[in-house]
Amino acid sequence: MCWSSTWFSDQMLSNELLETSEKLQNIVRDKATIFSINILREYNEDAVVSLMQSLLKYKMMTEYTKVLQLLFNYKLRNRDLRGCREIVRNCEALGIKLPSDQQGRYIRMLINNEIPEEKSITKPTLNFKLKF
Repeated sequence: MCWSSTWFSDQMLSNELLETSEKLQNIVRDKATIFSINILREYNEDAVVSLMQSLLKYKMMTEYTKVLQLLFNYKLRNRDLRGCREIVRNCEALGIKLPSDQQGRYIRMLINNEIPEEKSITKPTLNFKLKF
């Protein structure tokens, strides 16, 4: 669970341990989805991304796909259009297919979501009159 730590030293230690221990890699392989669910309950997306990077590094594609689907569900629930778009791009790059129900929910979100137009923000100008 060092991925969920905000301390850089904890994250580095977890990477070192994972690199040197095949048993730990097997544990991570078995528990990756459970780790992800628990981490997302704490709203810690960065930790899930860090876990996903480790899964990719050690070629755990089945587990990576499951965690990616969990993160995509999380992004869909939070109506995070940008996050969903990034995950879809990632899936295309890696040749991963999302389940059809997730694809349908994403398409419905794209269709129904009213993307607010960027409004130009005008700063009020201050007019100082100096009296001498």
